[in-house]
Amino acid sequence: MRDATNPFQDGSEDYEQEADLSPSTDNLPLALTSFVGREREMAEVEKLLVEGRLLTLTGPGGSGKTRLALAVASGLSGRFEDGVWIAELAPLSDPDLVPQAFASVVGVRESPGTPLVATLAEYLEPRAMLLVLDNCEHLVEACASLAETLLRRCPGLSILATSREALGIPGETLFSVPPLSLPDPHRPPTVDGLPRYEASRLFVERARAVRPDFSTTADNAMSIAQICYRLDGMPLAIELAAARVRVLSPVQISARLEESFRLLSGGGRTMLPRHATLRATMDWSHDLLSGSEKTLLRRLSVFVGGFSLAAAEEVGSGEGIEEVEILDLLGRLVDKSLITFEEQGPGSRYGLLETVRQYAHEKLAGAGEEERLPPAARGLLPAARGGGGTGVEGRTSRDVASVPRARPRQLQGGPFVGSRKGRGRTGAASGRGSRRVLVPERALERGAALARVGAHRGVRRV
Repeated sequence: MRDATNPFQDGSEDYEQEADLSPSTDNLPLALTSFVGREREMAEVEKLLVEGRLLTLTGPGGSGKTRLALAVASGLSGRFEDGVWIAELAPLSDPDLVPQAFASVVGVRESPGTPLVATLAEYLEPRAMLLVLDNCEHLVEACASLAETLLRRCPGLSILATSREALGIPGETLFSVPPLSLPDPHRPPTVDGLPRYEASRLFVERARAVRPDFSTTADNAMSIAQICYRLDGMPLAIELAAARVRVLSPVQISARLEESFRLLSGGGRTMLPRHATLRATMDWSHDLLSGSEKTLLRRLSVFVGGFSLAAAEEVGSGEGIEEVEILDLLGRLVDKSLITFEEQGPGSRYGLLETVRQYAHEKLAGAGEEERLPPAARGLLPAARGGGGTGVEGRTSRDVASVPRARPRQLQGGPFVGSRKGRGRTGAASGRGSRRVLVPERALERGAALARVGAHRGVRRV
């Protein structure tokens, strides 16, 4: 039986790094701000880590994947005899450095003539340890290779990864990190009711950090709720918005969210550059896309409120993208957490978070591509709508594309502007104050294929 007091037993005399690990059993950073909500998610992630040895937290940039992973890892530190260790991969650009990043964390040094991964596997094989691989998306192939090799060799190793897309290896379980809970868009919030929702609670806490006299009042409760709802319950965007209370009231912040990429740019000096502004977070994801994926994402930005596969094929094809390519491209965007996917009866529905849609639409206009869009997509643009156009006309369909219309600059009381199904955890649906454009409904017989969009061999989604 292994001597728990000697973590380098069982041939570890070949290693020279005893002083590197002992007496620490983790290298988790201490949180400098409060962790708001996520009780349900923490319980579910802990349960999934018990059931499987590889769990990947997925979601778009700014959804709180790292904070959730750190909170869970901290709570599990006592369950792993040899500790909980995080390898932060965001600063790396060379995939060959991924094994070195982990080796340096646990104190393993490269042996002459032996591949570092083999040395790592030999060291970890007798140990019980949780490894957090943080920010894998830009090095996903290297992370997948390392994770699969170590998990096959090391029975006591568990891996909790964060990534905007899955690693895609056998035995992986995916957990999509949801937005923070939001107020019901059809019920104006009360001052006493706002703290029940994670998104508004986060806004208020971060606002008080930069302005200690900030308080929730009857005058600003609606605006706080609107801010959280229009930012899709995304923690990073809400924190950046809350930082603006130093110079703007919640009413003013809410009224300026049409220009969210200009407004949400006040990150702290020590934040990672890609988290300092909402635009930088989106740029990080966008830069990882292929040319065809970028093109389709731009074209899909004409939809507000969701769309079907048939609508994506109608609007996304043409000018370099064949209709038969749309399903695979759409699946890749789902995998990379830029498109949401929801199974509805025999078909499926897709959508973009509003911050993602705004960013993609800005790219569409900036590239001067609006006039080169397929006819179906040009019909959804503001100019066409102003002229009475309705996009794809004369069709019958159960599925529709929602078309945005201008919002008032100053939001007032009453139902939320911009409500739509699938945002946060309110369970409410709304037409978002939009008119509806019919597009042909096709391919319901492809339901089995739709259910597999984004699926990976041996990967389980929860």
